[in-house]
Amino acid sequence: MDVHHPGRRQKCVRVRGSGTRVCTTRFPGAAEKAWRADRIEHIVRDRCTGKCKFRTLVTVLTSNAMRESSMRPWVRHKLNPDSKANRLAYLRYAKTYGHERVKHKSRITLKDTGNPHYADKERWSFGLGYYGMIAAGWVATWDRMAPPEILCREPVAIEVWLRRARGTLRKVAGGVDCEGYRCKPNDPETGKTFVSTDGTCPATHHRVRGDGKKDFWGSATSMGTPIHKPAMYDITHAISSGRLCPGPKSKARFARKMRAYGVAPFGRIRLRDLGTPVPRHCDAEDPDCEDQASWLERISTELDAAFAGPPKPSKKRKKKSA
Repeated sequence: MDVHHPGRRQKCVRVRGSGTRVCTTRFPGAAEKAWRADRIEHIVRDRCTGKCKFRTLVTVLTSNAMRESSMRPWVRHKLNPDSKANRLAYLRYAKTYGHERVKHKSRITLKDTGNPHYADKERWSFGLGYYGMIAAGWVATWDRMAPPEILCREPVAIEVWLRRARGTLRKVAGGVDCEGYRCKPNDPETGKTFVSTDGTCPATHHRVRGDGKKDFWGSATSMGTPIHKPAMYDITHAISSGRLCPGPKSKARFARKMRAYGVAPFGRIRLRDLGTPVPRHCDAEDPDCEDQASWLERISTELDAAFAGPPKPSKKRKKKSA
């Protein structure tokens, strides 16, 4: 990741084995982490009404921001896997932003009616924001005509994460075929057909429609007994990896992390637990409605008023020599 923060000295290192150069400021101190966590909590509290699981949402959103970006919303993720994923998404989602991909070519045809920021490919080549979001895959969740840097604004990053979480919850609640995928060799003369347990296939194979049986409805449990309902694990796993089917290693990591924060890792999650969504647009006849543009302006003003600039890092005291 590459961090741009004026006034702070950066340290650059090369990742062993890849040659990638990574530049970042020093790890945030306790004061800065607490300041960022308070801002996240304020945003979540604004959307968490009714029977929303406020503490669970704050814990998940804060811990994920710490893991993905060290709680720095201006972070740009430039490691090789991030850059590759963003380049592919830029081509894949061109139509979503009003443009057209040239068939069988790694380029797109820009149109006057599309997103005006899409012409600058470099701006769409990095993961952005608190959660390292793939720019082309996430910006449209807020506004398909917005610039990619909109994901670096804290309220936007949290709201689009919650919107994607609601979509994931609906998919998992409707059932997912995790064991019916068949991986067929691209070259019929070589290789063997086999069943993929996680819905992915090697590069030399392509995925074909399986038996259509939906055998997974979520990881939630009740007193150790599976109840087949979506849990917060299913949401975070799908958002971070793009896979709806669970993985044993990711489940173990998530369970350890949530238990350390005192949160039940596989408690059932409903739509109401994810708070009230921000309307994209409002009907002119509804004076009480607040659309996303008005909400962003209001919540940003509240954050600036309630939380001053980030605390300055404390200087380490030098030990006096005897």
